[in-house]
Amino acid sequence: MQQIGTGKTELEDLSLSGFTLETHGRASAGEWVKTAGSGQASASFNGVAGTYTLSVGYMDENDGSAPMSVSVNGRVVKSWVASANNDQNQVQSVTVALAQGDTISVGGSANWGEAARMDWVNISPAGAAPVTPPAPAPTPAPAPVSSAGKIGLGVTELDTLSLSGFTVEAHGRASSGEWVKTAGNGSATGKFEGTSGAYKLTVGYMDENDGSAPMSVSVNGRVVKSWVASANNDQNQTQSVNLSLNAGDTISVNGTAHWGEAARMDWLKVEAAGTAAPAPAPAPTPAAPPPVVSAPSTGGSTAVPDSAFDLFAFAGQSNSTGHFFVRQGDKSGGPLGESVFESAVSKALGGPVDAISVGVSGSGSNQYADGNLFWWDINANKPSGLLVNAVNQIQRAESGGKQLDGLVWAQGEDDARQAYGSQKDITVARLTESTEKTFAYIRGQLGDPDLPIFLQELGTFPNDVPTAQYDAIRAAQAQIVAKDPNTFLGASTTDLNRHNADNVHYSNAEYGVIAGRLASSVSQVITAQNGGGKAGAADTIVLRVSEDAWQGDARFTVKVDGAQVGGTYTTTASHAAGQTQDIVLSGNWSDGRHKLSVEFLNDGWGGTASTDRNLYVEDIWANGAAQSNDQAALMHNGTASFDVIIA
Repeated sequence: MQQIGTGKTELEDLSLSGFTLETHGRASAGEWVKTAGSGQASASFNGVAGTYTLSVGYMDENDGSAPMSVSVNGRVVKSWVASANNDQNQVQSVTVALAQGDTISVGGSANWGEAARMDWVNISPAGAAPVTPPAPAPTPAPAPVSSAGKIGLGVTELDTLSLSGFTVEAHGRASSGEWVKTAGNGSATGKFEGTSGAYKLTVGYMDENDGSAPMSVSVNGRVVKSWVASANNDQNQTQSVNLSLNAGDTISVNGTAHWGEAARMDWLKVEAAGTAAPAPAPAPTPAAPPPVVSAPSTGGSTAVPDSAFDLFAFAGQSNSTGHFFVRQGDKSGGPLGESVFESAVSKALGGPVDAISVGVSGSGSNQYADGNLFWWDINANKPSGLLVNAVNQIQRAESGGKQLDGLVWAQGEDDARQAYGSQKDITVARLTESTEKTFAYIRGQLGDPDLPIFLQELGTFPNDVPTAQYDAIRAAQAQIVAKDPNTFLGASTTDLNRHNADNVHYSNAEYGVIAGRLASSVSQVITAQNGGGKAGAADTIVLRVSEDAWQGDARFTVKVDGAQVGGTYTTTASHAAGQTQDIVLSGNWSDGRHKLSVEFLNDGWGGTASTDRNLYVEDIWANGAAQSNDQAALMHNGTASFDVIIA
């Protein structure tokens, strides 16, 4: 094992496990250690026994909250989370007694998009001056550029137009070596010098991986195309629009920064409508995405007029934004969820539909679920900046003449992580209050009190936190749906288990399945609102269960009218301790009486009351209504049946 003494030691000089070296200009000696999983840098202390201040330098990025720690002889003496999200060098310190031969370890784990990057350790006698992170040499800000701003046929670099709020940035991936950038709001404007006619206008821009920057194109002050750079794939992208232009028209390309993502925009191309000349792209050109395969028609829908719908927004956290890009390493294949949703809804309802992403990865319903990114400020009883920004993005998309006709909401993973032990009930209550107020704010700001909102059911991720914590949030989602006639269970997810390798996101193939279910629900609801029948998959049955555990937990399946709902369920709630666990079932059952069956699969018996595995059904609700005769104790493998009234 490497040796460490007093003074500053670079972590790359220690014994590394799980860490790799990375060259970086902001590292104190030009290198730091990095892990996309978990890593440790360790050494044996060779100084004299005494009390020391041990300081660690690290990078706090802006796309996650990486846990980090310092341990001595295997005991953690300091732990913290890199959650400032400011993309800056930081320092954490601890005062500790050290003896010669002690093993000092500095550890870090990646979180979401944030790798753990750690730089150095400094050991100094207690009471010495604190260590501060080295300040990188300042990079001079480029001066704003302004020009005559003329736009003709072909490609025009945005840095040659009249700029407001944008600055010019040199970058190897820009088409001519430079693009424009803003950390706030920016516009690049020019006058069209061509003849009047029909044209295709294309914009090249950079879609980063640490935010969702809103962008748009306007002609004579009217937005003709808007989008959000939410693919989070750190790639050059394009957006196009067909329109009529007259000589002298003012064309503006606009961008707004979002969280850690600056708006970086590159070029504008004007060509006659119908031409297919390739747009410029810097080398190397990213591989083209796989061809989009249209999802099958949901069937049975009555097409509504094209003018009745055209825009849907996906909001929430990362399992909302996951419909819009493929995560690194995902080889499950298939089209994006976004494409499946747009294709299926368009086909079912008879006209084009756009889906936009306004979600933010790693966001909680309120500040108790996530202190940095959250939707509703439950203490001040007001929307967070994140929610205000999402509504602004929707309104920007609407400014081109579209109207938001539905919102898909996928959120709850952060809240589930807080729903442990005695915190479960208060966490559920906070999520319910925050979500309901978030929905009310969105509807109010958009002037649509009946805006349909479709909940994407929280999944099952047993390798993240205990299953019971996710079950508690799913039960809260079911209650929100039951209370609000304009909120629907858009897609069930508990039967999906081919998740992404990070154990908290779906695979791209699963996003496609979920998107198809969402499309079916949306199509049925829109049809019902335009004169059709009962709105789609909005029925929810909540089954409350518990167990006697012995050599494993109780497993069971559930059927409604003989058809199995979901896969095999497992309960971990102790009947003896008074615990319960809610299993949420979703479907589209007709009004009236239905037969619900619970089959216990793995009875166990060791000869005594304390060595016995049993399953208990404690309560049942259907669409929020308590059912009668809704309890059963299954002491052996077998089935308990109940009458359930759907209304």
